[in-house]
Amino acid sequence: MKQGKWTFFTALAMVMMLMVTACGPESASDSTVDDTQTATINIESEPPQLNSLQTTDVVSMNVLRHVQEGLTKLDKDNKPIPGIAEKWEVSDDNLIYTFHLRDAKWSDGTAVKAADFEFGWKTILSKDYGAPYAYLLFPIKGAAEYNGGSGGADGLGIKVVDDTTLQVTLTQPTAYFPFLVSSAPYLPVNEAFYNKQAKDTYGTDADKLIYNGPWKIEGWEHNSQITLVKNADYYDAANIKLDKVNMKIVGEPATAYNMFVSGELDSVTLRGGDQIAQAKTAGYDVLTKSDGATAYFVYNLENSILKNKNIRTALTLSIDRKSLIDNVLKDTSVPALSFTNPDVAGENGSFKDAVGDLIKDNDAADAKTFLEQGLKELGLSAAPELTLLVDDRGDTKLKAAAYQEFWKKNLGLSVKVETMPYKAMLSKLHAKDFQIAIGMWGPDYNDPMTFLDMFTTGNGNNNSLYADSGYDELIHTAAVELDASKRFDLLKQAETKLMQDLPIGPIYFQNQSYVVQPKLKGVVRSAFQDINLYSAYIEKQ
Repeated sequence: MKQGKWTFFTALAMVMMLMVTACGPESASDSTVDDTQTATINIESEPPQLNSLQTTDVVSMNVLRHVQEGLTKLDKDNKPIPGIAEKWEVSDDNLIYTFHLRDAKWSDGTAVKAADFEFGWKTILSKDYGAPYAYLLFPIKGAAEYNGGSGGADGLGIKVVDDTTLQVTLTQPTAYFPFLVSSAPYLPVNEAFYNKQAKDTYGTDADKLIYNGPWKIEGWEHNSQITLVKNADYYDAANIKLDKVNMKIVGEPATAYNMFVSGELDSVTLRGGDQIAQAKTAGYDVLTKSDGATAYFVYNLENSILKNKNIRTALTLSIDRKSLIDNVLKDTSVPALSFTNPDVAGENGSFKDAVGDLIKDNDAADAKTFLEQGLKELGLSAAPELTLLVDDRGDTKLKAAAYQEFWKKNLGLSVKVETMPYKAMLSKLHAKDFQIAIGMWGPDYNDPMTFLDMFTTGNGNNNSLYADSGYDELIHTAAVELDASKRFDLLKQAETKLMQDLPIGPIYFQNQSYVVQPKLKGVVRSAFQDINLYSAYIEKQ
């Protein structure tokens, strides 16, 4: 596979890749593999949808990762390796990628073709389709213009050479492009199957999806369990050990942990320090990973109160992050005093280290001053009651109660908590039907842009409705800047401005602890792929 003359971006795609494996080798000999290859894990909540053209959440992606595959996939070290594309070449100017597809099949026996990628990519980029993740395809020539309505499909740098050859032309060199094409928005979509589905039903049930990954969905009991069975048509089926994967949907942490103890679950994420301590006391090997995610407040800037920057600043500075982590999370998470997660690479080392701390933690005095100034600017003598939107998973209710307490204690503000299932919460968030919400953002690829470009004006994931021409200019300039130092300086300026305007309020960088039954080997959990079972197997006991 010719890599071409990669520039500084090579480091971005290859370094700072945090990976944790759960007790076991990448592969196993037949002598160590049990005859019964069934693993049962907990995904905690109902996937909002499994339509790769629309999904943005980690739960849906954890399912899709195992049933659909793109041109590339990530290995245990989070490096892009051949997937449906068995090889690719890159032109000397790093602008043209030519992917050669292997002999791969959909679960209905039809061939996976280059046209499946073309159809999926053009659909997600269509302005009328309104895909929130369309901007991830903007490195492709003409993609931004087509999505914005100023360019046509004939200007897109997507060319089907033949059934097994796809040529992609980029706007500028993007060495992490092989990483990008492993993500959900770049997955292929079988046009014939897609067009047979009723409007808005694609990906909503087991029979509303077609599969080209290691497993396929055999059954989807909504809000209870998704059952995966091995896909005999997968090109590498011989090296997939697990015949069946039960993905339980258990939102209550205590229930999930008890199911693990009783042997009903083979792996479970531990929520909160009390549960971590309980597992350690019971003798389990507690594993810890950074999932690369940043927890943050999403402020609706169209709200008559939250449109005021001083109010948002007050709400952000009044949170005691250290107390939250020590007394509520009780884990190894870290206070977030900027937005981009430390797992993301910068020019030299972590981008977070280069940016530094941009806000203060638990600054009650300044928070009160900002609140008073904001109320004065709004012509109010007191702030009305605000509402915090949260989902009902895990320890979210405990965290919401802590935020209420911090705002009441430090600002005298009354904040009501509105709790609902994850899917419903996402719907309200995307509809901008909220005042304050809890967001959690993880990296799609190893570059600061994965955290920063979503706040450009009109971006599909810009739920705050932040719109600033200066910020847009920094991001757009960084996107085409080829000089490494200049590019990272632009991104640092963008993050600094984001933390000055605070359309969002960073809370903490999330670390997760989890346990795995000793018999389940080869599980990969990391910042860039929350869970990967490609190499997992059940060991003989």
